[in-house]
This record gives sequence, structure tokens and C-alpha cells, in this order.
Amino acid sequence: MKILITGLGNSGKSTLREKLAEHCLKNHSLHQVFDCDRDHLRMPTEDDFEDDTLYFVEDVHGLTSEAFYPIKFYDEIYYVLPSWLTHLRLWFFRMWIWFKRGKFGFDPDTKISDGWRGSGIPYDTTNIRPILKELKRAFKWRNNWIVYDDTSLKQSKKPITFVTPKIKKRKIIFYINNKNTQWPDIL
Repeated sequence: MKILITGLGNSGKSTLREKLAEHCLKNHSLHQVFDCDRDHLRMPTEDDFEDDTLYFVEDVHGLTSEAFYPIKFYDEIYYVLPSWLTHLRLWFFRMWIWFKRGKFGFDPDTKISDGWRGSGIPYDTTNIRPILKELKRAFKWRNNWIVYDDTSLKQSKKPITFVTPKIKKRKIIFYINNKNTQWPDIL
């Protein structure tokens, strides 16, 4: 089974992917996880996927024409959608990490050698303005991306699980289909 994990940028997709992998390990389930941004050079071809393995493929562009694999490739879609406030909090966490590292805005397709922008100098104040621009862009386009994704989800005719991340005590807790069921308790 091939599951696409997608949603807005910086919404908790990687954390969800990691939690699902941990759950599979505990239950001795045969699985593999991929991040289309970070693993793009080692992604298998569509023919390399096996029927007896559970695959979690994270792709922020999974519902767009820039997707690594087409939507029809997947058996199910997990769409991660935080509330506006949770999304802002996740962005603040991310922006702090970027500032500490001196690198921000990872894009594997950039001409920069490691895919990161920024000075590369930890705590460099010259990175603050472009990091804030990333935040502004994300929230300026947030609603448009949600509408676009909603249209793509409906057209896909795939089973969809909506996953809502919430932050409690500095940890991300996931809820499914807007119910009070925590993930991965329901797996």
C-alpha cells in the first residue's frame, strides 16, 4: 500500500511520517518511508514498490503538477492541515531553527549546492529579513493552496484521511478527520 502524506508546507508532515514509521516498527510491519524533497535522489521508480510493503511517501507537492509520483500512483492520501494558529506556531519553531543554523528555505532544485539559502552562519541577523519573507509568503498564499489542494483531493477519488496537528506541551499531537482520536492510537 502506498500512502501519500501531503499538505501545507511546515504543517507537521515529517513528524507524522516519523510517528507512522515508529508505529510500524513497534508492530513489526514491513514499511518504508520517503521524503520527496530530501530523498529525491534515491527515490525508487514506480516499478520498485512491492505489494507486501507499506509505503509512506511525503511530498509537499503531491497534489500538484510538480509531484514526484502522480496522484493515481497512491492507494490513499493523508492530508495534514493545521489550524491557522497551530500553523503559525509551527512556523515560529521552524524559523528559530533556521536562524540558529543560518540556513533556511530548503529547495532541492536550487542551484545552491546543498539546497539551502542563507549565510550559513548561525544566529546571523542578515537571515532574519528573508526568513520573515518566507513566513509572509506562506500565510499570504495559505488559503489559495488549501483551495487548490481541496480541488485536487476531490478529483483524485482516492481515500483521504485528514490529519490535524495540534501542539501540546511543545509536542505535536495528531488527530484524524477532525475527531478527537489521537494518532496513531487508531492504527
